[in-house]
Amino acid sequence: MDGAVAASMREKGLAYRVIWGISVAHLQEMATEIKDAYKDSGEELAELARLLWQEDVRECKLLATLVMPHDMTADEALQWMNTLTTREMAEWLAFNLLRHIPSARTVAEKALKGDDELSKICADCIMKRIS
Repeated sequence: MDGAVAASMREKGLAYRVIWGISVAHLQEMATEIKDAYKDSGEELAELARLLWQEDVRECKLLATLVMPHDMTADEALQWMNTLTTREMAEWLAFNLLRHIPSARTVAEKALKGDDELSKICADCIMKRIS
């Protein structure tokens, strides 16, 4: 945990129950290790990612976007988008995960038609990455 980083994030308005201040580079290393450990069980990896996403912990959510298999369904992708609480996470979700799923364009188009601003930000990030 990096207390100074976590405090700085809180001062800037990130409102998660817990912020550990772990660097994205370290989270990427952790994600690689986790994916290696679950390489023979995609469904278990997906379930782990779902559990991580449900936590109101910044780093758990980031890690979820890094380990979730890219065969995520459009419905599940829209569900994740509907639970977004910060612009930062909307961008990370799009960049790390949703731009890679087979239904990325469909998901983005549906979200852009909705009312939720964070989902629209996520959708816009997806469209910019897949265009």
